[in-house]
This record gives sequence, C-alpha cells and structure tokens, in this order.
Amino acid sequence: MKVMYLTGYMPGCVGKLIYGGEYANDTGAWAQALAELIIRDTDIELVCVYGDRRGRVSGRRGRLSWYAFHAPKVADTACDRKRQGFFKDIILQEKPDLVHIWGTEYVWTLEMLRAAEGLAPCVISLQGLISACAKVYTKGLMSEAVSGRTFHDMVRGDGIAETARRFALRGEAEKEALLRAKAVIGRTSWDRSVVCAINPDAVYHRCEELIRPVFLKGRRWSYEECEKHSLFMSQASYPIKGMHMALEIVRRLKESYPDVHLYTTGRSAVCKSMSDRLRQNSYERYLSRRISEYSLDDNVTWLGHLDAAGMREQYLKANVFLLPSLVENSSNSLTEAMALDTPFVATDTGGTPDMVGDAGRGRLFEPDDTKRAVMLIDEIFKQKEAEGFEDFRRLGEMARASHNEKKILMQYMNCYEDVIRKDTYRKSTGIKK
Repeated sequence: MKVMYLTGYMPGCVGKLIYGGEYANDTGAWAQALAELIIRDTDIELVCVYGDRRGRVSGRRGRLSWYAFHAPKVADTACDRKRQGFFKDIILQEKPDLVHIWGTEYVWTLEMLRAAEGLAPCVISLQGLISACAKVYTKGLMSEAVSGRTFHDMVRGDGIAETARRFALRGEAEKEALLRAKAVIGRTSWDRSVVCAINPDAVYHRCEELIRPVFLKGRRWSYEECEKHSLFMSQASYPIKGMHMALEIVRRLKESYPDVHLYTTGRSAVCKSMSDRLRQNSYERYLSRRISEYSLDDNVTWLGHLDAAGMREQYLKANVFLLPSLVENSSNSLTEAMALDTPFVATDTGGTPDMVGDAGRGRLFEPDDTKRAVMLIDEIFKQKEAEGFEDFRRLGEMARASHNEKKILMQYMNCYEDVIRKDTYRKSTGIKK
C-alpha cells in the first residue's frame, strides 16, 4: 500500500533525513507520531507532501519520499491553481492508493481533493475546524483590540479583524472540502456533528490521536513537587486560545492568592525594547495593556518555545493546567496534562467534554464564565495531598490507557483499507457515493 500524507509542516521523519537525527518539530505531533509508526511497524510506502516557507524540495529514502510546496506566512484564503497542479503532478507520478489529508484549516485541503479527483481516494483527518473558530475569534475582546493596528499589523495586513475575516473565508473552503469528502477521520461527538451537518453522506471513521511517549512514561504530577498557586497554559499566541480570558481569571485569583503565577509558551506580549514594539501585534498589545491595567506584571511569564521535555516539566510543575480556549476539538495539550495526572480546569467547548468523560466534567466552565473558572481553580489550590487528587489520577489512567500505539495504528490501517475498498467498489459499480 502507498499512502500520501498532506500536512502544513515538515514531518519529523523527513526532517531527520534532511537535517540529521537532531531535527525536531513539535507541530502536529499526532500526525508525526503516526508517520513514525507507519515507517517502523508496517510495509506501507509513505509519500509526505508538506508546506515549507523555503519553497519546493523533494527526495526519497527507502519507503519514504517527500515533496515540499511553498506555504506563505499569511495563510491563503483562495485556492491556488499552480499548487493544485503541483499536487496533481505528484499524484500522477507516485500513484498512491490513498491520500490522507491532515486538517481542513488550509485551502490546500480543497486543492488536494480537487487534484486527486478520479485519481486516488482521500480521507481527511479533522483537527481544528476553522469555520467554528471563525465564529468565536473575537469573543471576549474589547473593540479597541479588534479594530486596533500596530506597526506589525500594518506591514503584514494582518490585524485581529483581518484575521477573523480570513478565518471566515478559509472556513468557506473548509465547508466545500467537507462537502466533497467521502471519508473523514474524527474522534469526538462534536467533530462528527459538524461534519454531519455539512455532509451527512461522508463516512466517519473514529481514530484516536497519538501523543508523544515522553508524556506516558516517568514520574507523574504530585502536590508536593508542584509550584503552589501556579497555572500553566500551553498556548497564548492568538485569541482562540483565550489568553485574554486567562488574564481575567488571574486578576480575580490574585485577590485571594497574591503569589498566583501564570506561565505560558511563546514570545512575551510585554515589550521591553523597540525591537519588541516593532514585532508586537494588536493582540499582544491588548494583552500587554490588560497586564498593566490588572497589575499582573509580576504574575505572568512567557517561556518561549518548549520542546516535548520542556512541556512535560511545565505540566509537572503547575498546580493547575488551564485550558481557556474559546473552541477546541480535542486538545493534545489537555491529553498530555491528563496523562501526567496534572489537575486541570478547561472550557466546556467542542470535543473537550468527550475527552474528560463524566469524571472530568466537573472541572469544565463556559468560555465566558471566568467566575466559575476561578472557583474551580480555588478548589484545587485549597486541596492538599491528604485530601486527594484521586479524580485526576483516575483521568490520568484513562488517558494513558487510550493511547496504545498498536491499537491506534490498527484503527488507521482499518480506516485506510475501508476507504480504498469503498473507492474500488464505487469505481467498479459507477456509484458516486
């Protein structure tokens, strides 16, 4: 069997061959982990087609081949005929039995579906659904943030309002892609309902996502070793992740816990130099102003880029993992935190209720209900080891048990075979669906 991958980033299995064994890319870790398993544990030939800002490059080593296409800094909102033609040329050259498209967030998903029509069956893995993200992109933001512009925004033409419009346009391409799709891969009742509303004829395959082994092994969270009254957020770079909500939560917590501290990844929103100011976008400026207004300068720390080991240490260090996203399908970060037994508080949105099950629903809050978030965090801050964190340990056991590599690999193999079989049947009978 030959499978073609379409992703927006260079898979680690390709990067290691091009740049050496030290290459690491944390983007789309679930897709990369599956690629590693396919190369290691099956006889499948894997063709990786991926976005790269440096432009086109290709290569082959054993059962792995790769083709890069140019991925612009600001995501396209309309399909590119040249890129679609590039995809078609690769399909004609490689003749894959199946094209596995990771995500619907970018217009190249639709381009690949068009390029593969009549040549190879496709299956789409649902990640974040950008049409759903577009609906809540500016939720909870003051008008000054939405309409504001910084030097960075003017240079890139990419302020909050513009990005929200781009999300909406990309959402239209996503809907067309799902309308064309004959098969999709998902894992939550939420993503299934979204697909069903758009295309009830698409065959839905449930396949779990893999998480990196570093989160499944070694020591787990303990109250004695964590930093008391600390919170950790895995992402804060754009409004969907809810950093503006998190600052409101920290402001309220500070009334009872003056030492409360929020850690998050990425570049600091607070400017310390002219260079910082030139790079600051309008969302970062909004966050910086809220930090100053709420007197949180000593209560928030940006940690920069963290690799898997660094993320693991932050989950273990945190008193609470905070997920204030305005919408999520299935957060890999939440799964990682759960697998380490880390106490969490998260928004009750998208596929998160499925992820935490009945045992974890009591730790969820509505995205705009920061008062409940504060109450839930306060309960955890007040807990001591003697009082137990048994509910989080049970959730951890559940998370670890669901990430059996062999079981998950078999789910995907069964999906691939079913998609190919149905496509063969359609071609032999002339049935379109």
